[in-house]
Amino acid sequence: MTVSHAPEARFDVNGNELLQIRGRVVDARVTQPEVVIRYAGQHQAQLARWCAPGKHMSVVGLLELKTWTTSNGVQAAYLVEASDVHPLNPDVVDHSQAGVHAALGRTSKVAPVAASRNGKSDLRRALLDA
Repeated sequence: MTVSHAPEARFDVNGNELLQIRGRVVDARVTQPEVVIRYAGQHQAQLARWCAPGKHMSVVGLLELKTWTTSNGVQAAYLVEASDVHPLNPDVVDHSQAGVHAALGRTSKVAPVAASRNGKSDLRRALLDA
């Protein structure tokens, strides 16, 4: 499936939050109706951030063909109650810049620990005086 619209937040009849995604079936030979996916699983926020028009995804769930009559005739759409949604072309993340970076210069207020007995007592005096 190819995403055609931005994701939308919806609610089911029980008041549970759903993520609704509209798109098209990837099939060049036959014209297919629009696909509406409703996903109530975990990671909805991550999926909503990832979904953008043009992205591809794989969907597993229950398929239902919805039809209705308009002034233009009979309209149809595939409604999928998704159990699993997987991105097929996730964004490439550069992990080389990830991580914790220390500030340059002195970052600690604690004096280094002395190895000798006299150094430890000097350290205690310095801490008491501060």
